[in-house]
Amino acid sequence: MINNARNCARMNNQDNWVLNHLPEVLYTEDQDFHMLSPELIGILGDKYETRVLRIIVQEELFPITDCHTAPELAQAFREIFQCEYIAM
Repeated sequence: MINNARNCARMNNQDNWVLNHLPEVLYTEDQDFHMLSPELIGILGDKYETRVLRIIVQEELFPITDCHTAPELAQAFREIFQCEYIAM
């Protein structure tokens, strides 16, 4: 989803500012996760639901409370409302 949002922002030059608000994804991985033995899974048949562990490593994000000056807060709020307007 993050990569799709990045691609959409890059395609529309007016939305490049969004790139400053999306984390950089450093690594992703899907791992099949089985908590039961193969024998028990076979007995359960269609009643067993497979599990997937999804791993996402991204750069650290910082909360809005890290903004300490009025101009920083004003810019943050402006961009929050701009994101909401575009999402609608």
